Parts: sequence; structure tokens; C-alpha cells
Amino acid sequence: MKKDKNKKRKIRKAKKADKKAQQEIFGFVIIILLVIVIGVVIFAFSLQRSIKKPTIIADVQVNNLLNSIMQYSTDCQLKKLSEVIVMCYNAQDCSQTETACNYAQKKINEILNASFPALGYGYFSGYNFTVGSINIGAGEKTPNVAVGFYLIPIPPTQTTQAGSLEAKLYIYYRTLET
Repeated sequence: MKKDKNKKRKIRKAKKADKKAQQEIFGFVIIILLVIVIGVVIFAFSLQRSIKKPTIIADVQVNNLLNSIMQYSTDCQLKKLSEVIVMCYNAQDCSQTETACNYAQKKINEILNASFPALGYGYFSGYNFTVGSINIGAGEKTPNVAVGFYLIPIPPTQTTQAGSLEAKLYIYYRTLET
């Protein structure tokens, strides 16, 4: 009789242990499923961000291009293009035959045409550059645009106060949908 009781106790303990093990495994499966669901949600958000990322990258690239244009060394009194634009703002000349405005416009146009030689036939469809009285554009404007900004400091003169000019470069591009 005692042996039967001991056996029954052992069987009950074994059944309880089995139930505990089943409960622990079930809890572990729930935790794994929660981790998978959270991982899928995070992946979906990161996928949406990567879709928007090309615009950010394009804006950075346009800013880099605009910075390079402004640092371009010119033949106009050996000044940078940004300094020639300040000369244009102050109505100065590069030489006896050419104003700073005409020279700056011509150089910017040359640089942009060299940077985008086949507008309309590939990814880029057009551009527009503005600073002060200079406004240069070519190609087709599309809804997809990357923008670059550059502030050109204007030192004070006898007739003007210190300030700045904002150069803006808009690069229009196509996507697979357009």
C-alpha cells in the first residue's frame, strides 16, 4: 500500500512537472512570437525611411555641388566665384570689358552645363540657380527636386552694411514613376 501511495505521488509530481514544462515552453513561444512581430514592425519602418532616403542624399549631393561651385577659382582678379558674386552685388567689374555679374553668370552656366551635359535624357531633367540678380535655369522642372543652399557673406563697405546673399541650386530629376 505504501508503495502504491509513493508511486501515485511520484506520478502526480511527474504530471505537475510536465505541466510546468509545458507552461514554460508556451511562455517561451509567446516571447519569441512577440520578438518576431516587433522585428517585423521595425523592419517596415526602416523600409519606409530608406524609400525617403534618396531625397536626403540628393540634397546633400546638391549642397556639395553648390559648395564646389562657390569655391571655384576664377580668372576674375583670381577670386573665388562666391567673391565674384559679391563683386556683382556691389556693381563692380571683373575687367574693363566685363562686369562681375556677366562673368559670374557665364561661369556658373558653364559649370552647370558641364555637370549636366545630357539634361532630359537620363535621371536629371533640369536645374535652376539663383543668387541676387543672377538666375540661370535649363531643362525641365519636375516635381522631384533636390535643393542646395549656400550663404555668401557680404563684407561691409563705405556704402553698404554687412550681410549675406543666399545662393540656391535646384536640381530636378526623374524617378522610375515619372
